[in-house]
Amino acid sequence: YDAEHLMGKYRISGVPIVNNVEEQKLIGIITNRDLRFIEDYSFKISDVMTKEHLITAPVGTTLAEAEKILQKHKIEKLPLVDEQG
Repeated sequence: YDAEHLMGKYRISGVPIVNNVEEQKLIGIITNRDLRFIEDYSFKISDVMTKEHLITAPVGTTLAEAEKILQKHKIEKLPLVDEQG
């Protein structure tokens, strides 16, 4: 519920999920698509988020480079990560 509430409040369609506040290593992403058919909100985000085959790009990626990556992988969101993830 918290993720869906955040997405609605800020009018965004996805939220990056990190391992903890200190490290902030990207471990997944949850999107409207992940939540679309959920009826029981007692689930853990880690159970429904995209975590396998997560496509990312390095910080400093240009808009043109990002667009190519999005099109190549047929995805809508592209988290940018630094060397630590």
